[in-house]
This record gives sequence, C-alpha cells and structure tokens, in this order.
Amino acid sequence: MVTIYFYKVRVSGGSTFAVVSATTGGDGIPAFDASSYVLNVNHTHQSVLRVIHSDGSNQVLTSQASFTSSDPAVATVDSAGLVTGIGAGTAAITATYNGQAYHAAVKVNVDTHLKAWYKFDETSGASAADASGNGNPGTLNGGTAWITGKIGNAADLAGTNGYIALPSSLVSGADTITISAWVNLDSAKNWTRIFDFGSGTSTSMFLTPKNGANGKIRFAIKNNNSSEQIIDGQSALATGGWHHVAVTLNGSTGTLYVDGAQVGSNTSMTIKPSDLGATTQNWIGRSQYSSDPYLDGRVDDFRIYDQALPADEIVALAGL
Repeated sequence: MVTIYFYKVRVSGGSTFAVVSATTGGDGIPAFDASSYVLNVNHTHQSVLRVIHSDGSNQVLTSQASFTSSDPAVATVDSAGLVTGIGAGTAAITATYNGQAYHAAVKVNVDTHLKAWYKFDETSGASAADASGNGNPGTLNGGTAWITGKIGNAADLAGTNGYIALPSSLVSGADTITISAWVNLDSAKNWTRIFDFGSGTSTSMFLTPKNGANGKIRFAIKNNNSSEQIIDGQSALATGGWHHVAVTLNGSTGTLYVDGAQVGSNTSMTIKPSDLGATTQNWIGRSQYSSDPYLDGRVDDFRIYDQALPADEIVALAGL
C-alpha cells in the first residue's frame, strides 16, 4: 500500500501556510506549513519540520533534516534549523528530508527604531554605508582609513584630523535615543569625542572617553548655550582594546553603559535630542570645539536608535 504524506515545515511565528505532498510508504497524514515569515536583523526563528499522523499524533523531524539558505547575507540557518536575520531582504530557507526539499520564505527587516547603522565594513573609498536602510551614509574625512575591526572592518581615526561626518538632522526627530558603538582607543586625551552631534559649541550632545574635569567618560547635552546636562561614568574609557559604549535618553533619565554594564545615570535630564533642532555638524571622532583633539583609535558598529533600549538589549549589543 502506498500512502500520500503531506510534509509540513513549521516556522515558529510564521504567518502563512502552504502544503505540499510527497509519496512514500507508511501511515498518517503529515503536513507542511509556514511558507513565509518576517524577522528583524539579529533576531532568530526556529524552523520545525514535523509529520502529523492521521490519529492526530505528530513526529518532529527537524533533527533528520538538513537546512540551507538561498542568501546568507540576508538570513543564515544552522544545522538545527535556527534562522538568524543578517541583513534586509528576502531569502528562501530550504529543509531537505527523505530526498524532498521544502521551502519557507523569510523577509528580514532592520529594526524600525534603528535610524542609522554604520558597520564600517568597507575596504576602500570614503563613504560609510548606512545598514539601517534609511539612507544616511557617512563620509570619511582627513586621516581616516579602513582597518580590521571588532566585527568585520572598522574606521581607523589617527588622532590628527580624521573624523566621520554624518548627515544633517540625523537625530532631530528623536525624543528618546540610544547611541552605541565599539571603540578601541590608542590613546585617551582629554575632551576627544567618540561622537559629537550639534550645530556649533552652543548646541550639541557628545560622548567623550575622558573629560578634562574629572578624567571620566562623559555624555553631555546642551541647547542654545544652556548649562550642560551630564552623565559621568566611573573612569576614563580604557585604551588598548575593544570596549562597547552606549548612552540612552528616556524622559528625565539618561544612562551610560560601558561593556554592557551601567556606569552612570542622571534622572534629572530635561533636554532631548529633538530639542537641538536640525543639527548640521554630526561627527564621529571630532568635537564642536576646534581646540579639542581628534579621536585616536578605531570605531565599529556605530548605531543610532530613536528609542531607549532596555538594559538587556544593551548587554546583547555588547556581546556581539
């Protein structure tokens, strides 16, 4: 006797379903579902291949199947069927079992709150692509070069005149924000900048690895010559190795992180990034003050979100 099996690939959270059949020996009526689903970059989905029998019982076949992705630059899949979103686009995830191939389409989106993302994975040229999909490329200036980074390549700023210019008005719509990056300092002079977004010395927000007042890492924001509202860390950012830095602003609370750990906070913040208006000088590695030194070191995986990421997501970014 020959039984028609219907194989169903279930992808957790899948939104649509499709059934295909294969002829083989045995009992039951298996099925194949979840032909498409959506992931964000850096999120995962577990594919599950199962046979559903006529008596209602089912058998998971995931461990007996092999999995491939049509485009690993969009989504990867491991031998256990775990799919990871890598970059914006669509890919086909194929499960092969008993000589038959079954497909699920995965659409990968960049987090909608991610407004700019500079991977700095280029190897030549002066343009840094915005991997968020929002079309905000950066421009390398002065003595800035590409070099091996924390994740792929990085931008190497030599501490003389090198910096990266980002588009105007990049944070003008952000009432809440997260800015994060990997940084590897060759030296830490007072008042260098990891970033400084503003329109001159009267209106800006910046992160310095070492401030000249108490020698600690500091975030500060001011608007129209107001007093600076600051968040100090516990010490200067260490030189000679990769460290993850992040700052979040959410209502009256600002929080500073180093390597995933909270190192400072201020619960009396009143100035928002949007208050700064259409900032025209948004720089990585350069200060609004011409007398301040340029950053001496490497920067990688620079991200800007229009929300304050929770602590566990900061920890996840620091674990990349």
